[in-house]
Amino acid sequence: EKEITQTVITLQIGNKIYTVNGVSNTLDSPPIIKNSRTLLPIRAIIESLGGSVEWEDKNKIGVTPIEDYEITVGIHSFTLIKEGYETKQIDGYTITEKDAGSKFVFALNLALTASKTGILSIISSPSGAKVYINSKYIGVTPITKTYDTGNYNIKLEKEGYMTFTKEVTITQNKTTKVDVKLSLTPKSATIHIDTNPHGALIYIDGKIIGNSPVYFYKIDSGIHEVKAQKDGYMDYIGNFEIRPNEVKTLDIPLSSLP
Repeated sequence: EKEITQTVITLQIGNKIYTVNGVSNTLDSPPIIKNSRTLLPIRAIIESLGGSVEWEDKNKIGVTPIEDYEITVGIHSFTLIKEGYETKQIDGYTITEKDAGSKFVFALNLALTASKTGILSIISSPSGAKVYINSKYIGVTPITKTYDTGNYNIKLEKEGYMTFTKEVTITQNKTTKVDVKLSLTPKSATIHIDTNPHGALIYIDGKIIGNSPVYFYKIDSGIHEVKAQKDGYMDYIGNFEIRPNEVKTLDIPLSSLP
């Protein structure tokens, strides 16, 4: 003989709390009495009995506002779905034969979906750098903004400094900090180097740049070390300073080995 399992569902008018076999649960909307009819949240009842209620696109009737929509006698559920808002569900709305020819009006307010956000804080040294998020200008450093969770591309720009870019991830309820030390933009200059006699191997800051004479060699402004080597001659090592956009000539006399 097959065992019969009993499910006891207890609901109260106007109360969102209901029980299934003594276990408490919460309804989206409570049972109500309207026009002498008891309206029950049919989805909760069906799911408590092991059934399921699913949305089928074929039952979509349009986009609000909807007027003069004809509905058949029976028990109906209504679902309102809008991106960015919480889904609104009306279960167990009963239409009887007595309602024939009647007009029902639903005026519903949808609640915004709770957004998942985090905080992005950007500082730079020096401050005052222009900040772009996903190519959109948002202000200058230091700056703090709230963003939806996800990945974002950051760009910092400041005159005289190299552009800084980075991808960051915003996490819900957390602060993402970006602390940037901006690098000065290299300013080039031009150097000509010759030796007496010619043909010496020339180094700039330890890097070989060719044999003398060397003309129109591009170099960053600042202080640099120069070294000249030639067989039969003593090595020459010295420093020179060159300004941005300056064209400088070095004539290096080499001394013969004893």
